[in-house]
Amino acid sequence: MLISPAGGLRYHWRALSHSKILWSPFRSAIGEWLEGWQPRERRLILIGPSAGYCLTPKLLARFDEIVALEPDPVARVLLPFRMKHPRLTLLSDSFFTSPDETVRLSGLQQMLNSYPDSAVLFCNLLGMLASCRRRSTFRLNRRKVRQ
Repeated sequence: MLISPAGGLRYHWRALSHSKILWSPFRSAIGEWLEGWQPRERRLILIGPSAGYCLTPKLLARFDEIVALEPDPVARVLLPFRMKHPRLTLLSDSFFTSPDETVRLSGLQQMLNSYPDSAVLFCNLLGMLASCRRRSTFRLNRRKVRQ
């Protein structure tokens, strides 16, 4: 989907335009926090990294393999260009959504079983879920009004 509450063209245009200036304090704080995070695993699972605007090359270089689970199709196109990690695997959000597009967190266990011995980093997943939930609630409420 090119326009979505959890990403899309509009979000990425803004992110590319503002991430270095307006987001600088946030990116610095996240970078400092992640420097202190030293998991022993050599594979990193990123859940919801978008196009990696807030992930530092220094963090990513610590891992031999990166698996990124990203629901936004635009971010899945941009991420390999921005991340430039030699062993990057991109996954869609099928671990966390059902055919009716509702969120199912039971997919987390399935993903962890598929990629054992991995460190897991949640990257703004709560923000994305909130955006998607608002969209679903809006649809539901609109249906109720029509009835």
